[in-house]
Amino acid sequence: MRDADLRDLRLQGANLNQVDFAGALFTNPTGRADDDFVAAIPDLSMGDQYQGVDFSGGQNLDATQLSFICTQGGLHSACGVSTQE
Repeated sequence: MRDADLRDLRLQGANLNQVDFAGALFTNPTGRADDDFVAAIPDLSMGDQYQGVDFSGGQNLDATQLSFICTQGGLHSACGVSTQE
């Protein structure tokens, strides 16, 4: 899933062990908007897009990806939610 566009994708039931998420897009990327004045920020509002999905075995998740996963109900040690192994 390296560099994949995962926006609006539901992953319930997927086995994510050893999956490489480097560069994967979970939300709109941050950076400058088209007018180059206002910086776009990712939407980190609470949701359930990844409710119960275990990302603990995923690889190369960065802080922005983890923030989005956690706000969407994903399971990972960075979310403060223990996973069942």
